[in-house]
Amino acid sequence: MHRIPILMILYSCCFCTQAQLNAFAYDNSKSITVNRAAVVSAHALASDAGLQVMKAGGNAFDAAITVQLVLAVVYPGAGNLGGGGFMVAHFSGGRNLALDYRESAPMKASRDMFLDKQGNPVPKLSLEGALSSGVPGTVAGLFEILPFAKLPFKQLIAPAIRLAKKGFVITASQAKNFNDNAETFRRVNKGKMVFMRDRPWAAGDTLVQTDLANTLKRIRITAPGVFTAVLPQS
Repeated sequence: MHRIPILMILYSCCFCTQAQLNAFAYDNSKSITVNRAAVVSAHALASDAGLQVMKAGGNAFDAAITVQLVLAVVYPGAGNLGGGGFMVAHFSGGRNLALDYRESAPMKASRDMFLDKQGNPVPKLSLEGALSSGVPGTVAGLFEILPFAKLPFKQLIAPAIRLAKKGFVITASQAKNFNDNAETFRRVNKGKMVFMRDRPWAAGDTLVQTDLANTLKRIRITAPGVFTAVLPQS
């Protein structure tokens, strides 16, 4: 039986303090005292999902997986399926664990891929579009630590699927972020995507991400295969 880690950092989330919050109504408390276990992350809904997993019998690894997946829905800047991260964990028995699952360069990446014919850098090539993307590491990282978790993956991913499918209320900061990037969304996407709309976003609007929910469902069914099956073999 695996020992429960007493300290863990997963990408941009660590386990510290957070009040028990309703799944669809939340606040951003800054300070709270707890007696046993707690979770803190970049978004209250992600923290609450991790806390509920621990209350259901999960350990810190279970909570870390759930928090990462929920962040991909409610705060993708702090954790997303197309990115990656790091984990540092300390077990109660003294064992330490460090995992690097950051994105990696595609196999066909080359030294000059962001240069023009004259050898000058083309900045947007490394910032926007297909060439700017690395091979995602998030999903592979989550399944790498799954053997240390106690609950089935289907249960751990359920909160993220629910929030993507049913939607959640965005904050003023998130609305501003969507509005500030509206021009970029239009320029780099051939069709309309979920963050694009006819009127500006405002605090209190509900964001529903059906395509993301479907992607999460595929990950639930196929495990990491949905992200690895199409990668070229070395």
